[in-house]
Amino acid sequence: MAAPPPQIRPRKKGVGRKQFGRETWEAMWDWLGSHPDAGQGELRDRFSLPQRTAYNVLTRLAEAADFEHFWRQPRSGRKRKPNLVLQGHIAQIYRAVCNLTFRGVRRMLRVRWGERVSKDTVSRILRRMRWSRKRVSKVPVGRNTAANLEARKAYALEVAPFGDEDILFLDECGVNLHTTTSNYVMSVLLLA
Repeated sequence: MAAPPPQIRPRKKGVGRKQFGRETWEAMWDWLGSHPDAGQGELRDRFSLPQRTAYNVLTRLAEAADFEHFWRQPRSGRKRKPNLVLQGHIAQIYRAVCNLTFRGVRRMLRVRWGERVSKDTVSRILRRMRWSRKRVSKVPVGRNTAANLEARKAYALEVAPFGDEDILFLDECGVNLHTTTSNYVMSVLLLA
């Protein structure tokens, strides 16, 4: 009497070599070798697989010449290849306008090159390019003019003769909090 087939409980979506283990894949390979006309319904019933998993198993095993070749071939799906064309487009966009949000980059990709990508894809490509998003504040135009720098220097010279105990410092940083705006820009990460 034949041994009962192993019960397969897929742990996650999709079919991968590591998901079932070598013994289970070999059992499915051997069973399909002895039943060449078996379809996904028979495979599903024999090994208690979900319908989609049975279809994926049949597809994966049908592509292989023999079991050892199937088992040694590199895993697919998890390691994404870098899309160099998309990476070039994103770099070109950020070199032109460095303060775009991910939504703005996605919109420019769609308008200029017809590329539809997700926010996560843009983020992953920027990480791979070693770019990061930094928060910067805009410096008012008149802050560092020559006249202001001279006025600061004159004030420092005027206050210098007084002792530390004679100077009262008032911190007014809470005044006019909403007059300056800040936004994000992209910059290249510097690796030490």
